[in-house]
Amino acid sequence: AELAGDVAELSAVLRQKHAEFWEFRGQVLGSAKKARKLVQEEAEEVVDQHVLKKMKRKMEAFEGHPNSKSQRQARLLANWQDALSSCVHLVPSGSGVVVEVGGRPQVLTCAHCVAADGEDEDLEDDHSDQPSQDPDRAGRLEIVVWPNGDYGLAQCGQFNNDHDTALLEILAVSCAANSLQRLELPTSKVAMAPPSKGTACVCIHNPYDWDLELSEGSLPRKNGYIPFTSSSGTISSNYKTNKNNKELGGTKHSCWTYWGSSGAPLFDCDGDVIALHNSWNPETSQRHAVSWDLLKESVQV
Repeated sequence: AELAGDVAELSAVLRQKHAEFWEFRGQVLGSAKKARKLVQEEAEEVVDQHVLKKMKRKMEAFEGHPNSKSQRQARLLANWQDALSSCVHLVPSGSGVVVEVGGRPQVLTCAHCVAADGEDEDLEDDHSDQPSQDPDRAGRLEIVVWPNGDYGLAQCGQFNNDHDTALLEILAVSCAANSLQRLELPTSKVAMAPPSKGTACVCIHNPYDWDLELSEGSLPRKNGYIPFTSSSGTISSNYKTNKNNKELGGTKHSCWTYWGSSGAPLFDCDGDVIALHNSWNPETSQRHAVSWDLLKESVQV
């Protein structure tokens, strides 16, 4: 009787996860064009606000040159479209990016986006409330979805709770025949050098579509956010770690984020990863990210 009850409970959980996955994949397929349009809008925004600002002293020559604003927008758009293809969503809530480590594509994300034994998998942890113990995330499986609707299974093989980083080996990916097989995957790379203050960037992330900040007793409300949302900003400061609060990342940035954005890569204008969004300060609304230094350590073999 006890075994039958366990089987029934597990079956119910699997049905729920199955429904969540196909609902989200439907959202991805339905919003793929919009996600790419958002990247284009952010490319235009960054050129207008950041690239042109650095060209003030050479503005006259710059504006008259045929390889000027439109060309820079096209370059940023191409870089970020490639970057978008390497981004993934960790179902049901979390973000990440595929990088090559040791010759193999792996998902780079935040450690707290990978559930540990005994943790709730329904929503990414609030990183400001991380438990004091050192949870074991090795071997945990996560379903990941790409912007084109492909999906796969990834397993956590390396993690660092103190740095809030994790690497998940991609075990299998769907193909057109709906079977699972190993495929060549688009990847991004961690930038060669750390970002400086004022570096323009774009964050590609997966904000949770339900309003999680309603007052108690309020009716559920959809936000209208789509998977693989792009938001641009700048690096406010960059330190390896946050010495004042270890629960907040060492890099500060101004890209808009929401629940579900943890693990999202911040790309520079070359389309390289310069940080990984992981937290925010509720007192100041300042967004924080895992620093370039820690990401570089994470992907070294």
